[in-house]
Amino acid sequence: MQTFQFLRTISVTQIHDSVFGISLTQM
Repeated sequence: MQTFQFLRTISVTQIHDSVFGISLTQM
């Protein structure tokens, strides 16, 4: 259960970083 929460947090963070990076590039 703890591992699932940890993995989910990592994937959410990676998606957020990718979106943020794309936004910066388009600016």
